[in-house]
Amino acid sequence: MSIQKDTFSCDVCIVGAGITGLTLAYYLQSAGLRVRVLEKASKPGGVMQTEISDGFLFDKGPNGTFFKSQAVKQLIDDLGLQARVQFTNENAAKRYLVKDGKLQPLSNQPMAFLTSNLLSWRGKLRLCIEPFLRAKSGGSRESVADFARRRLGQEALDRLIDPLIAGIYAGNPEKLDFHFTLPRLAALEQQYGSMGRALLAMKRARRKKSASELAKSKMFSFDGGMHVLAESLSRQLGDALMLGAEVQSLEQSPNSVEVKYYDAVEGMCVLNARRLVLATPAYASAALLAPIHTNTADALMNINYSPVAVAFHGYEKKQIEHPLDGFGFLVPAIENRKVLGSIWSSTKFLNRAPDGHVALTTFIGGERQPELLQNDEDTLIKIVESELRDLIGVSGQPTSRKIRILPKAIPQFGLQHKAVLETITTFEAEHHQIRIAGNFLKGVGVADCIANASTMAKEIAEEYHAGRKAQRDVRKNPQAYEPTPTMRI
Repeated sequence: MSIQKDTFSCDVCIVGAGITGLTLAYYLQSAGLRVRVLEKASKPGGVMQTEISDGFLFDKGPNGTFFKSQAVKQLIDDLGLQARVQFTNENAAKRYLVKDGKLQPLSNQPMAFLTSNLLSWRGKLRLCIEPFLRAKSGGSRESVADFARRRLGQEALDRLIDPLIAGIYAGNPEKLDFHFTLPRLAALEQQYGSMGRALLAMKRARRKKSASELAKSKMFSFDGGMHVLAESLSRQLGDALMLGAEVQSLEQSPNSVEVKYYDAVEGMCVLNARRLVLATPAYASAALLAPIHTNTADALMNINYSPVAVAFHGYEKKQIEHPLDGFGFLVPAIENRKVLGSIWSSTKFLNRAPDGHVALTTFIGGERQPELLQNDEDTLIKIVESELRDLIGVSGQPTSRKIRILPKAIPQFGLQHKAVLETITTFEAEHHQIRIAGNFLKGVGVADCIANASTMAKEIAEEYHAGRKAQRDVRKNPQAYEPTPTMRI
């Protein structure tokens, strides 16, 4: 097939239309740059997809985010989505953990937690000495498990930290770098010296916050699910977003990057861009970069992704014994269950299920049991339904059931992650036309992606406008920029 020259030239070509690529493109376009986004899928948003079926609304990827930074609020305001923001319900504040096959509430009140049976008396005594332990040097690296054992003890690791990591990363705390996986906890230890003192300080600060400030610390979604955000960004981009455009190869020159891509309508095309941003998963970026820089490609390929299957179930309320009075539940590995946890979606947000029904989102696999994903969809659904019957008392057949299998779902910030970031930084310094972005770098959450994309957009826009200004200055007064004899080669 002959290669056709695409007459469109752009300032920045972005590969990948997940939340990172879409946010980056939106702000670059707003800054006056000509942008083109190439996405091989038929829908924008990456893993951020929402499906409405049988009256149930299921988020098939991230189910919410936080106003963790001004960047998130700014994007919502810029897109005019304030009226569509939907915060979690008050009755979704309660969390449950599984212990001895039963759901036990996890309280954030110290006395209530200490009187619960989540930990043995030995485990509770071990927690009580945490404020007296010395903080570790901020420059040293350790795994999440090592941190938990050092400060909280083995039982707290098994019963509290392990399910937390399963809920966020579907990961193994033994293999994750603490400073990148839980950066807020790492910062709190350095600031306060102990988790106990940090929690007390945060509780005091919380009392001083206004109702509006407290609301912003809650998780939120949108009235039509998380894909509302991706759809809104896509509409703003208009023709700058090309779906069904799969990048085949890259070729770098001193002043641009040539991108060859396949379009279902036009066939093979070539796009010349002054800048290129790879906003694809690490393994996809690695494949495109391999001919350009082997070391960077190898570093990206070493980023592990946990495999996850996400099962969606709709039931009548009367089919479930548990009141579903909370966010959902998480399962520690030592419980030897076949699910990682379940989110009670219709408790968490309004309008997720028809009247008299409930919506459940349950996770299976992860780094804990990746072999489970070798089963077919019907078997995985049966596994989930069996676990739900045992843990929350589900009876009968669901009104609606669906499953989504993600062989590479969530990037893991492994113990080598610092070296990976250093390799990428060096590569970008040497290849200034190419930038690497994505949730595998500095945070897997939607809020992290938005903040990092907003920062990168500002950097690229400032560099672009500074370069354009320099070019105009040269054209106006070329003699002032004539190199001196000592500068000539």
